[in-house]
Amino acid sequence: MFVPKLSYKSLKDMRLPTLLVFLLATIGVARATASLTDDATDALREARLTNAQGDREKALAIFESRLLSKGATIAFDRSVTGHGKALGYAIDAWESSLDDSPFIVSNSTKRPDIVIKLVDELKTDEPVEIQGRVDASRKFFWNHSTHGYKLEATISICRRTEGDRLLTEREMGEVIAHELGHILGLDDNEDPKGLMGPFVPGVLRPWPSDEEIETVVRYRKELRDSIEKLTPPYTKSSST
Repeated sequence: MFVPKLSYKSLKDMRLPTLLVFLLATIGVARATASLTDDATDALREARLTNAQGDREKALAIFESRLLSKGATIAFDRSVTGHGKALGYAIDAWESSLDDSPFIVSNSTKRPDIVIKLVDELKTDEPVEIQGRVDASRKFFWNHSTHGYKLEATISICRRTEGDRLLTEREMGEVIAHELGHILGLDDNEDPKGLMGPFVPGVLRPWPSDEEIETVVRYRKELRDSIEKLTPPYTKSSST
């Protein structure tokens, strides 16, 4: 079971070295490279080791859980109303960047795979304030002939930013998109030009950077190729 906790830091709480990187990147002197989380790369290794040990169905469950092959439904907690635009901005950020974005707005009464909650404060062990956080788990089931997985994730967003100001819909959409980036496998990035960089109140970055898109596309291709290698032709044809 995979249970990460990843957060979205605010620029105003950065220490001097981090702030210097931000300023250099802003003027084009420094450039950070998008990277995957340890959980994302560990999942690849775990699945390959599992397959090497003869458990193909479990390996497929792990690969598919990272690819989100069934899609991932998302909605605000039922107690939250009036933020449809923010969710739309977040979904569009990835739909416009990926040919196979897995995120689907849920209109069902059932619990979606990803629930968004608004909170007044996000506590952290780090000496910084955070604007958003995702807590996610992936559970697997399998036997000798079949497999599956279940994603359960909660995105928590601090509704206020500097000066006790409420987030705008655009800002909230950016925070949601950032946390969805973690679910796709992206790690935090010090590059302020990318979606996975630190949150900067009033400075909108509505889409992931080219480097972030390339990293996700490459990871998803690796997952898809791994699944194809483990999937017999008769299995593929029976699901079409």
